[in-house]
Amino acid sequence: MPKLCYLFWVLLVFEIKFPLLCGCDYVAPGILLGFVNGTEAGAFCVRYLQLFASLPQTKEQAPIHPLLDLTPLSGCDDWNNDNFDINDKVVVVDFANCSLVEKASRVQKQGGVGLLVAASFGQEIEPSYNRTRYGDVNISVGVISYETLKGIKLLSENYVYVIQYAPFNGSHVDYSLLIIWFMAVLCVTLGAICRPSGRSLNRSAVDSSSNGDRSGDVLEDSSLKVTGKIVVGFVVCMCVMLLLLYFFYNYLVYVIIFMFCVCSTFGLYQCLVSIPMSLRFCHYRYKLFKRTSSVWQVLIFTGCTALTVCWLFYRKESFAWILQDILGIAFTVNLLTTSRLPNFKICTILLVLLFFYDIFFVFITPLFTRNGESVMIEVATGGSSQEQMPMVLKVPHLSSDPLAICYFLNYSLLGFGDIIVPGLLVSFCFGFDLGKRNRYKIYFFTALIGYGIGLIFTFFALYFIANAQPALLYLVPSMLVPLTLISLLRKEFQQFWSNDVHSELHECSDSHSESEKSDAQAIEDVAAVATVQELRLNSDDGIGTNTKFLES
Repeated sequence: MPKLCYLFWVLLVFEIKFPLLCGCDYVAPGILLGFVNGTEAGAFCVRYLQLFASLPQTKEQAPIHPLLDLTPLSGCDDWNNDNFDINDKVVVVDFANCSLVEKASRVQKQGGVGLLVAASFGQEIEPSYNRTRYGDVNISVGVISYETLKGIKLLSENYVYVIQYAPFNGSHVDYSLLIIWFMAVLCVTLGAICRPSGRSLNRSAVDSSSNGDRSGDVLEDSSLKVTGKIVVGFVVCMCVMLLLLYFFYNYLVYVIIFMFCVCSTFGLYQCLVSIPMSLRFCHYRYKLFKRTSSVWQVLIFTGCTALTVCWLFYRKESFAWILQDILGIAFTVNLLTTSRLPNFKICTILLVLLFFYDIFFVFITPLFTRNGESVMIEVATGGSSQEQMPMVLKVPHLSSDPLAICYFLNYSLLGFGDIIVPGLLVSFCFGFDLGKRNRYKIYFFTALIGYGIGLIFTFFALYFIANAQPALLYLVPSMLVPLTLISLLRKEFQQFWSNDVHSELHECSDSHSESEKSDAQAIEDVAAVATVQELRLNSDDGIGTNTKFLES
């Protein structure tokens, strides 16, 4: 039960969050460069509408114009033509009240060269006007977020000059995905093979039966004692917790950060404390808080604590992702090495339930939220909060695409749940292979390859859909389907489903013990017969000697 509670908070957020760009065919990303005193001061993302005038493809081709901020005016009936000089300027107005074509027509009529509309992220962009009037507007029209407008204002208190362009050719390959993929596969692999129970079973349960040891029992000791009902209740509790985070994120996020610090510290300690040290002083032991500890253990725990504290104080700095990834990898590997699901049945129930959990909270909840944002993504990204969930592996975008500034986040993210949940299945498959003494670890490699391929499918979906994707949508089929087919082809599905390999090992161990006992009994019987015969011979020799003595 403590391990189930440990897993509970880990699996709250397990989505990959990537650039959220509008997939509409009339909206395209562009770049707005701000200049102060002739010097480039900042770059911002703008979503321009292709139904109006198009933007140049390079900044060298783009003209420079002063920016005039008229917000909170909407550019409809709330301004007077004589009050503002917008000639040869790019005008910013609020999104509300009237259609975009009406705003653009007013700006164009007064000599403006461009229109930017400030709106909330995720706000509906589709123009609500008569499409036959496209040709009446010859200026560019774009949409920026309020956060972007705030950033532009911070460049200078006076006029800010801007240029707008829309790069067409650019590398959309984000090499940070390769690093994310490698770290995820590494965590799953180490979590499966670095298992003391696995090493015990690999020495063979039968060979150790003579000492009264059953290695199958050792493997079962690390299994979570769960049933299908517990898994269902577990997922329901996850849904409740996610909703609590959605409504009370500003308070609960600090609880999650605290738990991450504690668990990642102990996870890193468990991963490092077993490293052998050749220095003699590291093996000295002394009592500390009524517990005997070595110098090596104290040094490791101090270092792990210092690393976690360093991340806690500098978690918003640009280099903090390295510390977070180190802690995250150690945390996930330690959790996978100490926990294992009991059979394929429980693995399947958990993955299938989380499969639909993922789909519902990513794709269905936007239909019920006020801003049209999914509950999962809102919690994962922190919404309007300055704090973000630490339960992710993160790598800065490594792309030559100039439109990278339009990515919703500055990092590629993979939630711990997308490592731990599939990792529990991979770990079970490794133990099952050891139990069956499969030489080539067929189930383990099938699950591991399926996991890697599922992540690749997720990355392709991100590339083509350009929207956040629930990773389990691709990971669950890519792992469960091949494993099921393999077990059916090998005629081991029933054993794989309920994990009967241990009962076989116990029967084999019991039969081996009984045969040893029968052999030992037979040896004792033979020895007893030999002893009796020897006594008889000695007795006969004694009688013969006494007879000869009497005759003499």
